[in-house]
Amino acid sequence: MKITVKGPKLNSETIDVKEGTKVSDILKEYSDRMPYPIYLSKVNNCYRYLGHILRHDSTVEFLDFSTQAAWVVYQNSLELLYMKAVHDACGKDALVTISNSLNKVLYAYIIPSVDESAVKKIEER
Repeated sequence: MKITVKGPKLNSETIDVKEGTKVSDILKEYSDRMPYPIYLSKVNNCYRYLGHILRHDSTVEFLDFSTQAAWVVYQNSLELLYMKAVHDACGKDALVTISNSLNKVLYAYIIPSVDESAVKKIEER
């Protein structure tokens, strides 16, 4: 199977791999040539996680934080981890609201137990 590999500060290269190869396996071969850690891949112009399995000839592009898409994926992952931690500490009934500000700072509101009056107070803000 022919895979075209692209990345930040990496010229396009075509390599041969077996069908069923993961994107992360290809990244292992190129990680020493990447200027920054890689957090996301683009396979045939579709965003895919690094565990994506390749089934046919493809173009794989590695993305770091210099791209907006990789930053958004990273931020969303942190938000999910935060919400999981709050639910573990406060219970599944806890309401977590995460808001973005103009300067990319996240603000969170936590209400330990959800009831109708608490939800109305948040909606009024």
